[in-house]
Amino acid sequence: MTMGKTGTIIGAISLLLLGGCSDNDAKVLFENAAYEESHMNYENAKRIYEQIIARYPTSKEAEIAKARLQDLEKSEEKK
Repeated sequence: MTMGKTGTIIGAISLLLLGGCSDNDAKVLFENAAYEESHMNYENAKRIYEQIIARYPTSKEAEIAKARLQDLEKSEEKK
């Protein structure tokens, strides 16, 4: 195998691994946000939900984070 092919294969594997990591990172962040929210640390939860949306905009966690942010904002408006 030539160096060019080796580099391409290593690059492809790296992308696959990084892709898996970002999904896991989004999941971990989401779990942290949910924990913060369940302990009534709403400001921390909102900050983490915003990070998820910014870093992983196409993830399922970002979709849920958007909904949670809306719910938190509605709750604040009622106060």
